Amino acid sequence: MLRSMGAYYSSELGALRPEEVTALSENVNFSPKEIQTLYVRFQKLDRSGTGVICRDSLLKIPELAMNPLVDRIVNIFETDEEGNITFTSFLSCLSCLSINSSLSEKLSAAFRVYDANNDGYVSADEVFEILSQMVGSNMSEDQIRRVSNDTVKAAASDGQRMSRDDFNQLFQDRGDEINSVFGVKIVTIE
Repeated sequence: MLRSMGAYYSSELGALRPEEVTALSENVNFSPKEIQTLYVRFQKLDRSGTGVICRDSLLKIPELAMNPLVDRIVNIFETDEEGNITFTSFLSCLSCLSINSSLSEKLSAAFRVYDANNDGYVSADEVFEILSQMVGSNMSEDQIRRVSNDTVKAAASDGQRMSRDDFNQLFQDRGDEINSVFGVKIVTIE
């Protein structure tokens, strides 16, 4: 039986029942087939069979592992007190990264990735960290610092740090860029 806020399923160690898949598909950007595929993947990552996975398990997901921001992305998954991730948390976070999610959902996830210290704002230092991870050695540290400072100064209403609204405004017309970094396609089981 599904818990209302989603920790565990009656069939945690087996296949999801059709009513569980239906209930989940009403709240996420995945088809029932994609949910089944993700559940099978989750079970493979859950080597202990406890119904939870750890952060390191997420780093083994190819669609995430190939992203230069994987560490930051993994940090936005909701965890329990012990740092474990349930299937519903796993599904919920991946849902906002799905190619089927709205730009608004992706921007919300992107903001959480950029806002590393969770203060509700994105500073030039946080932009610098993200850009450094994304561009690697293609730009010098000084160039990245200059771009980070200029971006925040231009986008932030206070000129110092971007609020969620400032961030959304900055990226509103850059859906393709957001989708390329924050879009995950799930290959379903045939």
